[in-house]
Amino acid sequence: MNAGQDPSSDTVDATIAEIVASPDLLGRKVRVTGRCLDVPYLRPIGPPPRTRRDWQITDGGGAIYVTGSFPGRCSANEPLTIVAKVAEVTRPSLKGSQVDRTSRYLIRIR
Repeated sequence: MNAGQDPSSDTVDATIAEIVASPDLLGRKVRVTGRCLDVPYLRPIGPPPRTRRDWQITDGGGAIYVTGSFPGRCSANEPLTIVAKVAEVTRPSLKGSQVDRTSRYLIRIR
């Protein structure tokens, strides 16, 4: 969360690094500005959380999957801002590993 942001406000501004790292943002609505990525420009951050039509947003400091409607003006060259709810998916451990893998993603609201 950006400094000075009221933690009780409905929607908070956040970077992708903050979304991935902060337990306080899980389940919260966030406003993220970045560039949207679609095939073949997806970053290697693991499989999509819900469907193959999930897309990514990057802010230069990282990338995160977004599920929900694909923005009409999606471009890797033009920034866009979305509002989304922060969610998390847990996947079973890899063969030979005892640790389940969790990853954050965004559910686009607008």
